Amino acid sequence: MGDELVEVAFVADEVEAAMIQALLEESGIPSMQQQVGPSGRQLGSVLLSPGGSRQVLVHAHRAGEARALLADATLEGEQEAPESVNARYLEEAGGGRGPRNYGVIGAYVRTFAVSVVVMALVCGVWFLFRAL
Repeated sequence: MGDELVEVAFVADEVEAAMIQALLEESGIPSMQQQVGPSGRQLGSVLLSPGGSRQVLVHAHRAGEARALLADATLEGEQEAPESVNARYLEEAGGGRGPRNYGVIGAYVRTFAVSVVVMALVCGVWFLFRAL
């Protein structure tokens, strides 16, 4: 009895699992996390979650207590976000250009284009000084 581990939370990455473990540990509930999905490092991609999806496990006899603690923590954390300091100013400003959203591909294309322009300028200056 009590040696069996049961899942009390399923989260997207290692950081979230560590936060849940810290909350449980603070209340005296021992826990562990287990990776259940591949991480970005395992797939060679920095675009995926750094630690892969994880489940937080506790002993079966402490599962109800752990779930209640996590439910209370979730309810306390669901507060309305405060109004941004600049929200009123931005509403009054109206019009104008909105925020840029290039996405990942657009960011790479923009970086490549800037690099080509910089290299062209460097080569032009180098040829200019070489001709003198």
